[in-house]
Amino acid sequence: MAHQCLHKTLSYYPLLEALIGHYGQMPLFSVATEAVLRNANEEFAKDGTVLNNTWVRSEIMEKLADCMYSYTAYPTGLQIAEVAEALVKKHPCLTEPSSRNGWIGWMYNLKYKMGNYRSRLRNLGFPEVTCNSLKNKRPDDRAPAKNIKKARKGEVVFLPHYPAGDTKEQQELDRHQLIAESKKKDSTAIKDLMCRTFAHRRHDVISLRMSIKDFKDRWPALFDVPQVSAEFQRITTLTLESKFMSMLDLHSPKLLSLFQAKKGAGERHWAQMRILLQDAADAPVSVQEELAEEVIKIYQLRNQDGSVDEPTDVGIVIEGITVSHLGDLSRACCFLLGLTYALDLRYSKNLKYSFEVFQKVLLELDPGNLSAKVQTLKNYLRV
Repeated sequence: MAHQCLHKTLSYYPLLEALIGHYGQMPLFSVATEAVLRNANEEFAKDGTVLNNTWVRSEIMEKLADCMYSYTAYPTGLQIAEVAEALVKKHPCLTEPSSRNGWIGWMYNLKYKMGNYRSRLRNLGFPEVTCNSLKNKRPDDRAPAKNIKKARKGEVVFLPHYPAGDTKEQQELDRHQLIAESKKKDSTAIKDLMCRTFAHRRHDVISLRMSIKDFKDRWPALFDVPQVSAEFQRITTLTLESKFMSMLDLHSPKLLSLFQAKKGAGERHWAQMRILLQDAADAPVSVQEELAEEVIKIYQLRNQDGSVDEPTDVGIVIEGITVSHLGDLSRACCFLLGLTYALDLRYSKNLKYSFEVFQKVLLELDPGNLSAKVQTLKNYLRV
């Protein structure tokens, strides 16, 4: 059986840009609908007559719902509003005279249309929406809008189908083979097996919500550095380390000058980063015991005698599970972000701005939806 990695060649830019494309055009409708819209736009330009055609309206809604779903199954209200505004801007004959801005009715209709569209796909077994059906939720989560599992960090492939001709049972056999290969030194089969079992692994990540320790027992290869990068690329289509490091190099001069110019802000930033960083130079207990109690940290190991200034190891710990030998703190930050995607982890409240900078400024994933603080930083970096 031939296996191929799953790739979804979609833009990782905001929904409006992905939908409209780089030429400022809404997606084309059918030939007949485009002709009706063209004639109606001409009439609107002459005397302000708006189009009132139920058939055309139905096709527009269907096409836009299909295009939006290809980017995200659960667009936000802001994203839907942007699409509605762009639609009326492109086709002024669709303006709603009774609404305050000419398109708010389209926004509400598109919102309801997306709900109906997801219901249809749920009945067809699409995993991105079936995972949120009431029967697949835990008993305490069985409410329609509670704990929706969806792409939140600009993921392109969130919960894919199993490849054509493949089954859950076959991929479970591949998973057992992958565990056996992980125990071998320098196995050449791991890369292909990780690629082949991507859909099965994402179902485990999204649907089972197991502890990090249990997940590592099932998928030990995912915690190897090369596989973190590969998994991140399967989810986002981006190369993790090269993108992160190139953007960090680009912005480093301005970041350093910012910290030097704003000493107080720099000290607050460093205090926040200390929450993420664990330096085990003077640890009074066993390093392994100390790391086992950490929820999420980047750690540095140093010789206690101070004979060597550079750390002997820099790594990541998540719920006591370590990924070691990452070289330096920049690389550790990079791969920690990669693991949050591979394991679908939420950003902790005390680190959310750091991770937002990593994701939206350095990797440019979902860069159009920034918090006020990160937007201020991004504006400074652009100057």
